[in-house]
Amino acid sequence: MPPNVMNALIEGTGADIRQVVNMISTAKLDQSAMDYDKGKEMSKAWEKHVVLKPWDITSKILGGGMFQAASKSTLNDKIELYFNDHEFSPLMLQENYLGTKPILAADAPNAKMANLKTLELSSQAADSISDGDLVDRMIHGSQQQWSLMPTHAIMSFVRPASFVAGSQAGSQTRFTSWLGKNSTYGKLSRQVKEIQGHMRLRTSGDRHETRQQYLPTLWQNLVKKLEVEGKEAVPEVIQLMDQYFLTKDDFDAILELGVGPMDQERVKLETQTKATFTRMYNAQSHPLPFMKASSVVNPSKKIAKDKPDLEEAMDDSEDEAILKDAAEDDAEEEEDMDPTKDKYIAKPKKKKAPAAKGKGKKKADSGDEDDEEEKPKPAAKKKAPAKPRAKK
Repeated sequence: MPPNVMNALIEGTGADIRQVVNMISTAKLDQSAMDYDKGKEMSKAWEKHVVLKPWDITSKILGGGMFQAASKSTLNDKIELYFNDHEFSPLMLQENYLGTKPILAADAPNAKMANLKTLELSSQAADSISDGDLVDRMIHGSQQQWSLMPTHAIMSFVRPASFVAGSQAGSQTRFTSWLGKNSTYGKLSRQVKEIQGHMRLRTSGDRHETRQQYLPTLWQNLVKKLEVEGKEAVPEVIQLMDQYFLTKDDFDAILELGVGPMDQERVKLETQTKATFTRMYNAQSHPLPFMKASSVVNPSKKIAKDKPDLEEAMDDSEDEAILKDAAEDDAEEEEDMDPTKDKYIAKPKKKKAPAAKGKGKKKADSGDEDDEEEKPKPAAKKKAPAKPRAKK
C-alpha cells in the first residue's frame, strides 16, 4: 500500500488506528492493491460523524476550499456543516467574514480594483446575513416555522461565505461578540424603561421618545451642569431630579446611556463633586410616584380570593364544603401563629404575693389550707362517765 494511500486513510478516520486496521483487513478480502482514489472513497464511506466546534466550522467554511472549482463538496455538505452548531455558526461567520481575502477578488488587475471588489463582495455578504436575520425571526418568533432551518442555513451561512471565502492569513478566528453586545443592550433597555416609568407623571413619551428626546436634555441639565459648575450646582440638580421623580440609580443610568459627545468616558466629574452630590442626596428625603410592594405590611390573615365559576359546575354543597375547609385552614393558621400555644416558647410563672405579717400571715395560711383537699376529721372521743361520789 503506497504511503499516500495510508495517509489518506489515517486522515479520513481521524487518526483512529483501530479503524484503519479494520479498513485494510476488509479491503484485503476482495482486492490485492489500493490506489489513492479508492482509499479516499473508502475513508469517505467509513467516515465518522464528528461534531465540529464553532472555530473549526468557521475556518472550514471561510477557508475557500469548499467553494473552489475542483471541490467535491455539495450544497448539502455545506448545510450539514451549518447544522453542527446551528446557533453559533451564523454568529461566528458574522464576526469573521470581514477578515478574509476573497478568492473572487484575486483576479483583479490592480490593488485598487481588488479593494473595490472586496468591498462589493462584503456588501453582498452583509445583505445575505440581513436576509438570514429575517428568516431567523420567522423561526424563533411567534410563527415558529422550524421548517425554514435549511433556508436559514443558506441565507445566513452558506451564501455569505460564498462571497468572501478565501485566505485567512494574518486573521485569527474570533469568538462572536454578539452575546456580550446583546447582554449590554438588555441592560441599557431596562434602564431606559425604569427612567421612563419614573418620569411618567411628568412626561408623555414612550421609552423610545424618552431615549431620543428627554435623556439628552436631562444629560445637559444634570451631568453637564455638575461637570461645569461643580459642587455649587448640586442642590439644583437634586431639585430637578425630584421634580421628575428620578433616583440616584437613574442619574447613573443617564450617565451610562450617553453617546457621542455625551459618552461616559468623556465626562470628567471631580471626586469632590461626586462625594458632595452623594452625601446631600442621601441626607434628604425624595418623593416617589408609587409605593413599592415590599413596603406594604402583609396582613396576618390570608384573604380568600373569590374564584368565579362561570360554568356553574359546582353544587352548593361543594361550595359549603370548600368554605368550611377554608375556615378550618384559617383557624389552624391562627393557632399556629398564636405564641401562647407554641410548645417551644417558655411561659413565665406567676410569682406568689409576699406574705403579710401578723394576721395577714394567718389569713394566708388559712387560704392555703382552703386550697388543700379537705380531710375527714377524726371522731371526737367520748368522755368517760363521772364516778359517783361516796356518801359520807
